Amino acid sequence: MAEGVFQKKGNIFTPTEIASGPWSPKFLHGGATGGLIAYVLENFEPREQMRFARINIDMFRPVPMLPLTVKTEVIREGSRIQVLQTTVFSEGTEVVRGMGIRMRQIPTEVDESLQPSKDTPPDPKGINEIKLMGGKSNGAFAPTLNANLRIKQITGFTGKGEGSCWVKVAVPVVEGETNTALT
Repeated sequence: MAEGVFQKKGNIFTPTEIASGPWSPKFLHGGATGGLIAYVLENFEPREQMRFARINIDMFRPVPMLPLTVKTEVIREGSRIQVLQTTVFSEGTEVVRGMGIRMRQIPTEVDESLQPSKDTPPDPKGINEIKLMGGKSNGAFAPTLNANLRIKQITGFTGKGEGSCWVKVAVPVVEGETNTALT
């Protein structure tokens, strides 16, 4: 079984069986596509003291389970903000485009009345793992991305309505590399 969602050679990313989605084994899972965009943006000319504030992903068509090429460029370069664009191609056809905004980290004081809620979710280490479609996980992972997600339920998901959970991909987005907080 594969040890990552993609195998990388230069700017070519070949999806493994783990990348496939629930709708067809011929197409990538949207999460695999999003992980690829995040990986490529994060690794493009990293900048000290800059962090991603936003990433938008436009999926124009189903992404085939074929080798994908990427092209990344700087759209706007500034002292406090940088806008990047990554385009993903399959056999020369654009299938996905991602835009990322990196902002320089600077110390800022925010009035306490404007601070976000101090409620933080519990640490995932003490929470039981569940399967994507409900039930308990047995720890065995099969091909497809859905089967390779580690999900720890915090609230809800007992039927219709709201819920919250921790979700983590059980394998690296790119074989041989460690996932980051972004990927």
